[in-house]
Parts: sequence; structure tokens; C-alpha cells
Amino acid sequence: MIKISELQHIPIFSSASPDTLRRICECASLKLYPRGSILFRERDEVQAFYFLSKGIASLYKMNQAHDNKVIFLCSAGSMINEVMICGNSASISCRALTDLKVIVIPKARFRQLLAEDAGLSEAVMCSMAMKIRKLYRQMKNTTNTFTLEKQIAAKLWKLSRDYGIVRDGGVEIDFDLSISFLAEMVGAKRETVSRQVKALTNRGLIEVHKKRFFIKDRERLKNFIHET
Repeated sequence: MIKISELQHIPIFSSASPDTLRRICECASLKLYPRGSILFRERDEVQAFYFLSKGIASLYKMNQAHDNKVIFLCSAGSMINEVMICGNSASISCRALTDLKVIVIPKARFRQLLAEDAGLSEAVMCSMAMKIRKLYRQMKNTTNTFTLEKQIAAKLWKLSRDYGIVRDGGVEIDFDLSISFLAEMVGAKRETVSRQVKALTNRGLIEVHKKRFFIKDRERLKNFIHET
């Protein structure tokens, strides 16, 4: 059982009725996952829904070459595994990029609450729709007309928008971002991504210090992405 204050950081629950919130508190639990933990893997049987109260998690799939491809990053307030509404096995894997605090709700119980609370049900559908929209943008940004250098620049620009903190002279992406993980995000080889990051650095668009990426001028980076 958890306190209702734990639900206040999750936007989906703001649409639920007071009675639904009370019932969620009765059946939910709070779990802590250290950085690097695997919450679930593709094809695992998952019997609960996960809501991220604190931290950043990566949703990824493995291709035929056994390379990971990051599909989404989930930040605090996100529902992680909406896809589990249909079927019992996970179609994607989830890993903690930072230490996580996760609200866990049994699947059968949450599905019952969705059936009884239209506001909660609509909020979950909106969360799913947002992920679909992100997939549309990702498809656009990975076409052959978009160079890898600009794909990486676009990814860093978005990360600086979603996870950036203002520092003197620019914006820092507020979690450790290795070249290997960036390669997983854009679906390219580590060596190739390393060369492109160096090129962006030489252009004066970014700086990298010990897995921390610093965007010197977000508007200038955005203009570079859209140059023809």
C-alpha cells in the first residue's frame, strides 16, 4: 500500500476519481531500482504496470545483430509499459538509466480500474498516443535524406529540451550519456557515432566531458539540423 501523495507526480492519475486513487493506493507498491537495473526484458511475462515516480528509464529492442536500439526514454511521471494492456508478454525491454523509484500496480487490478473510470482510461490512451506521435517523428528523422550527423544533432537537441539544465553559456543534458548509448538511440555503430560527435564538437555546437553533453547554443544547433 502507498500514500496518495506518491500519485501526485504522475499526470495520468490526475484524471482519476478520488475513489479510484484510493483503490490504487490499496493495491500499489513502491519499488526502487538502482541505475543499470533491468525492469523487464522483451518476451518476459509482466503482471504489473509501471509508473515512473523518479528517474529516467530506457525502452529498447534488440535487433538481429544483437545490438540494442533505444525506442523511448521515459522520465518521471511516465507510464512505462502501456503496451501490456494487450497480452501478457513484453514487446520491449526496460533499463534504468538512473536510480529509479517506480509505482507498481498489479495488471488485473489496474485493468479493472480502467474499465470503471473513464477519465483514467482516457489518460492512458493519451499516453499511448504521445508515444505513437514520437514514433512518427523518429521515422521521419531516420530517413535516408537525414544524415547521421544531423540525426545525432536532432537527438541531442531533443534531449537538451527534455532533460536539460541551464548552465553558464548553454544547456547540459542532465544524465550520463555514453557514446555507446547514443549509438543505441540512433541505431548506428559506436565508432561511427563517435566520429560524428567529434564533428559536432569541431563545429563548436556541443561539448562532451565525462559522459556529459553540453549544448552551447540550442538555437544554433537547431538551425544546423535544418540546413539544406
